[in-house]
Amino acid sequence: MIFHFLLPLAAAAGSVPSVDMLATDEARNLCVAAAEGSLDAETQCIALIREHADPMLVDEMDPDFQSSCMVVEKISETELIWIFLEWLEEHPDAGDKPASTSITAALFEKLPCGWQER
Repeated sequence: MIFHFLLPLAAAAGSVPSVDMLATDEARNLCVAAAEGSLDAETQCIALIREHADPMLVDEMDPDFQSSCMVVEKISETELIWIFLEWLEEHPDAGDKPASTSITAALFEKLPCGWQER
């Protein structure tokens, strides 16, 4: 399990590339390496994706929570990687776009109601 409170420290130290500075192809390569078992790549890929996924986290216990969705999916970090990679398979022309654009598009398309951590 990755300790999320450490990710901002790792990003500040320069070990996790900023999603704003990567092309989608670079993020894809990183996430493919993560899917193939590289722990370092997994840490970096998850940090990139969570930069955009965390604002979509749903807390149904929040008194201000409102949604027309009947179900909010419970997703693990590994599943976030696969959601991104599957979206890339469906959008092969996204490779030269900024990773931030592709990650956001993948999340909104695949998780339109947001998500909860499993």
